Amino acid sequence: MKLPKYPNVKGYWKETKRLLESQAYNELSRNQLKVLKYLYLSLKWEKVNNRIIATNNGKVSVAHSMLRKKLGINSSETTTKAIRKLISVGFIEITKYPTIHSNTHYKILIQPACNRGEENWKQYPQKNWSDRVVKKSSMIKNGENTYKENFKSKPKQSLFNSSDKPSEIGVNNG
Repeated sequence: MKLPKYPNVKGYWKETKRLLESQAYNELSRNQLKVLKYLYLSLKWEKVNNRIIATNNGKVSVAHSMLRKKLGINSSETTTKAIRKLISVGFIEITKYPTIHSNTHYKILIQPACNRGEENWKQYPQKNWSDRVVKKSSMIKNGENTYKENFKSKPKQSLFNSSDKPSEIGVNNG
């Protein structure tokens, strides 16, 4: 078994009694807990006025491939399911969706990384955030009537008639 490698930061993971006894925390699988802890520990921490605060306001950007590599998760589907579950129970939210040149940006909703009113996981069984989870886009179907969904009109059968096609390419034909 490959041991996880968490970010090398001065942060800490604090499990309060309320967190440990919450419905949201107890529904998470082992891999989902690993992803949550990795995202939390990826925050930048600083000591200000004898309090430790997250200097990036609870926002972090981590690639899914990095999560899989560092946490020893073999499947990309497992990582995706973990992120979806963490969003639906209220531990994280997506603040910026990925582009070709950037990763997904997440906001961690556990104190001290966020404000007191932003901790959605405390309301979990009564409230669910599964509507904020990104749905997988459907693939283009193969079939007889696909043109109705993908084109304005039915495509023509062929661009060339069989008589227009050259039968043989020769040296003299140019």
